[in-house]
Amino acid sequence: WLTNLGANQTALAASQPLPHIFMEAFWTFFIVIGGSGATMGLVFCYLRSRPAHLRSIGRLSVVPSIFNINEPVIFGTPIVMNPVFFIPFLLAPMVNAVLAWAAMKFDLIGRVISVVPWTAPAPVGAAWALGWDFRAAILVLVLACVSAIIYFPFFKVYEKQLLQQEAEEAQRNGEEENEQVA
Repeated sequence: WLTNLGANQTALAASQPLPHIFMEAFWTFFIVIGGSGATMGLVFCYLRSRPAHLRSIGRLSVVPSIFNINEPVIFGTPIVMNPVFFIPFLLAPMVNAVLAWAAMKFDLIGRVISVVPWTAPAPVGAAWALGWDFRAAILVLVLACVSAIIYFPFFKVYEKQLLQQEAEEAQRNGEEENEQVA
Protein backbone atom coordinates (compact mmCIF):
# COMPACT_ATOMS: atom_id res chain seq x y z
CA TRP A 1 0.00 0.00 0.00
CA LEU A 2 2.79 2.41 0.80
CA THR A 3 4.40 1.80 -2.59
CA ASN A 4 1.13 2.73 -4.31
CA LEU A 5 0.79 5.77 -2.05
CA GLY A 6 4.32 6.90 -2.93
CA ALA A 7 3.56 6.51 -6.64
CA ASN A 8 0.38 8.57 -6.25
CA GLN A 9 2.24 11.29 -4.34
CA THR A 10 4.99 11.38 -6.97
CA ALA A 11 2.39 11.65 -9.74
CA LEU A 12 0.57 14.41 -7.83
CA ALA A 13 3.82 16.38 -7.42
CA ALA A 14 4.47 16.04 -11.17
CA SER A 15 0.87 17.06 -12.02
CA GLN A 16 0.29 13.63 -13.58
CA PRO A 17 -2.82 11.44 -13.21
CA LEU A 18 -2.74 9.37 -10.03
CA PRO A 19 -2.15 5.73 -11.04
CA HIS A 20 -3.32 3.70 -8.03
CA ILE A 21 -6.67 3.15 -6.33
CA PHE A 22 -6.09 0.31 -3.85
CA MET A 23 -4.49 1.57 -0.65
CA GLU A 24 -5.10 1.31 3.07
CA ALA A 25 -7.35 4.37 3.15
CA PHE A 26 -9.41 2.94 0.27
CA TRP A 27 -9.91 -0.26 2.29
CA THR A 28 -10.61 1.47 5.61
CA PHE A 29 -12.87 4.31 4.53
CA PHE A 30 -14.64 2.99 1.45
CA ILE A 31 -14.83 -0.81 1.77
CA VAL A 32 -15.19 -1.67 5.47
CA ILE A 33 -17.13 1.37 6.67
CA GLY A 34 -17.73 0.97 10.38
CA GLY A 35 -15.35 -1.98 10.70
CA SER A 36 -15.00 -5.42 9.15
CA GLY A 37 -18.08 -6.46 7.21
CA ALA A 38 -19.07 -2.80 6.66
CA THR A 39 -21.28 -3.09 9.73
CA MET A 40 -22.16 0.60 10.04
CA GLY A 41 -25.19 -0.14 7.88
CA LEU A 42 -26.24 -2.90 10.27
CA VAL A 43 -25.87 -0.53 13.23
CA PHE A 44 -28.30 1.84 11.47
CA CYS A 45 -30.77 -1.05 11.19
CA TYR A 46 -30.35 -1.91 14.87
CA LEU A 47 -31.31 1.60 15.94
CA ARG A 48 -34.86 0.98 14.65
CA SER A 49 -35.13 -2.62 15.84
CA ARG A 50 -38.14 -3.96 17.74
CA PRO A 51 -36.23 -6.26 20.12
CA ALA A 52 -34.76 -4.16 22.92
CA HIS A 53 -31.58 -6.27 22.83
CA LEU A 54 -30.75 -5.19 19.26
CA ARG A 55 -31.78 -1.57 19.86
CA SER A 56 -29.41 -1.52 22.84
CA ILE A 57 -26.57 -2.96 20.75
CA GLY A 58 -27.31 -0.32 18.10
CA ARG A 59 -27.13 2.53 20.61
CA LEU A 60 -23.92 1.16 22.13
CA SER A 61 -22.35 0.59 18.70
CA VAL A 62 -23.05 3.91 16.97
CA VAL A 63 -20.11 5.91 18.30
CA PRO A 64 -17.51 3.11 18.02
CA SER A 65 -18.80 2.33 14.51
CA ILE A 66 -18.18 5.92 13.44
CA PHE A 67 -14.54 5.34 14.39
CA ASN A 68 -14.39 1.97 12.53
CA ILE A 69 -14.56 -0.08 15.73
CA ASN A 70 -17.24 -2.73 15.43
CA GLU A 71 -16.54 -5.23 18.21
CA PRO A 72 -19.73 -4.24 20.09
CA VAL A 73 -21.90 -5.24 17.13
CA ILE A 74 -19.73 -8.21 16.08
CA PHE A 75 -19.80 -9.87 19.50
CA GLY A 76 -22.98 -8.32 20.91
CA THR A 77 -25.26 -9.67 18.17
CA PRO A 78 -23.28 -12.03 17.71
CA ILE A 79 -22.31 -11.89 14.06
CA VAL A 80 -19.48 -14.34 14.66
CA MET A 81 -20.77 -17.83 13.72
CA ASN A 82 -24.23 -16.42 12.89
CA PRO A 83 -25.41 -17.94 9.59
CA VAL A 84 -28.02 -15.20 9.05
CA PHE A 85 -25.38 -12.49 8.71
CA PHE A 86 -22.77 -14.51 6.78
CA ILE A 87 -23.88 -13.35 3.32
CA PRO A 88 -24.24 -9.60 4.02
CA PHE A 89 -21.02 -9.61 6.06
CA LEU A 90 -19.20 -10.67 2.89
CA LEU A 91 -21.41 -8.95 0.31
CA ALA A 92 -21.55 -5.40 1.72
CA PRO A 93 -17.76 -4.82 1.56
CA MET A 94 -17.63 -6.32 -1.95
CA VAL A 95 -20.35 -4.01 -3.23
CA ASN A 96 -18.70 -1.04 -1.51
CA ALA A 97 -15.37 -1.94 -3.15
CA VAL A 98 -16.87 -2.10 -6.64
CA LEU A 99 -18.80 1.17 -6.25
CA ALA A 100 -15.86 3.06 -4.72
CA TRP A 101 -13.43 1.66 -7.30
CA ALA A 102 -15.75 2.75 -10.13
CA ALA A 103 -16.11 6.22 -8.60
CA MET A 104 -12.31 6.59 -8.53
CA LYS A 105 -11.68 4.91 -11.88
CA PHE A 106 -14.15 7.21 -13.66
CA ASP A 107 -12.87 10.28 -11.77
CA LEU A 108 -16.09 10.97 -9.87
CA ILE A 109 -13.85 11.41 -6.83
CA GLY A 110 -10.09 11.76 -6.45
CA ARG A 111 -7.63 9.07 -5.40
CA VAL A 112 -5.77 8.49 -2.16
CA ILE A 113 -2.79 10.78 -1.59
CA SER A 114 -2.16 10.57 2.16
CA VAL A 115 -2.02 8.21 5.12
CA VAL A 116 -4.86 8.71 7.59
CA PRO A 117 -5.38 6.97 10.95
CA TRP A 118 -7.85 4.09 10.53
CA THR A 119 -9.88 5.36 13.49
CA ALA A 120 -10.78 8.62 11.78
CA PRO A 121 -14.54 8.85 11.17
CA ALA A 122 -15.15 7.38 7.72
CA PRO A 123 -16.46 10.50 5.93
CA VAL A 124 -13.72 12.70 7.42
CA GLY A 125 -11.01 10.08 6.85
CA ALA A 126 -12.06 9.56 3.24
CA ALA A 127 -12.03 13.29 2.48
CA TRP A 128 -8.70 13.70 4.29
CA ALA A 129 -7.07 10.76 2.45
CA LEU A 130 -8.13 12.23 -0.88
CA GLY A 131 -6.70 15.68 -0.13
CA TRP A 132 -9.95 17.04 1.36
CA ASP A 133 -12.11 15.97 -1.56
CA PHE A 134 -15.52 16.26 0.11
CA ARG A 135 -17.13 14.24 -2.66
CA ALA A 136 -15.41 11.30 -0.96
CA ALA A 137 -17.33 12.03 2.26
CA ILE A 138 -20.59 12.01 0.32
CA LEU A 139 -19.65 8.71 -1.32
CA VAL A 140 -18.90 7.17 2.08
CA LEU A 141 -22.35 8.16 3.33
CA VAL A 142 -23.92 6.67 0.20
CA LEU A 143 -21.92 3.45 0.69
CA ALA A 144 -23.04 3.25 4.33
CA CYS A 145 -26.64 3.48 3.10
CA VAL A 146 -25.95 0.79 0.49
CA SER A 147 -24.54 -1.41 3.26
CA ALA A 148 -27.69 -0.81 5.32
CA ILE A 149 -29.84 -1.83 2.33
CA ILE A 150 -27.78 -5.01 1.90
CA TYR A 151 -28.04 -5.89 5.60
CA PHE A 152 -31.73 -4.97 5.96
CA PRO A 153 -33.43 -8.18 4.71
CA PHE A 154 -31.04 -10.33 6.76
CA PHE A 155 -31.58 -8.09 9.77
CA LYS A 156 -35.35 -8.55 9.43
CA VAL A 157 -34.93 -12.35 9.37
CA TYR A 158 -32.77 -12.20 12.50
CA GLU A 159 -35.16 -9.76 14.17
CA LYS A 160 -38.08 -12.11 13.44
CA GLN A 161 -36.14 -15.02 14.97
CA LEU A 162 -35.47 -13.01 18.13
CA LEU A 163 -39.10 -11.88 18.42
CA GLN A 164 -40.24 -15.48 18.05
CA GLN A 165 -37.79 -16.60 20.75
CA GLU A 166 -38.99 -13.81 23.06
CA ALA A 167 -42.63 -14.81 22.50
CA GLU A 168 -41.84 -18.47 23.23
CA GLU A 169 -39.98 -17.53 26.41
CA ALA A 170 -42.84 -15.29 27.55
CA GLN A 171 -45.32 -18.10 26.91
CA ARG A 172 -43.14 -20.59 28.81
CA ASN A 173 -42.74 -18.16 31.72
CA GLY A 174 -46.51 -17.59 31.76
CA GLU A 175 -47.16 -21.34 31.86
CA GLU A 176 -44.64 -21.77 34.69
CA GLU A 177 -46.31 -19.00 36.70
CA ASN A 178 -49.74 -20.60 36.14
CA GLU A 179 -48.38 -23.96 37.34
CA GLN A 180 -46.91 -22.35 40.46
CA VAL A 181 -50.22 -20.60 41.26
CA ALA A 182 -52.22 -23.81 40.80
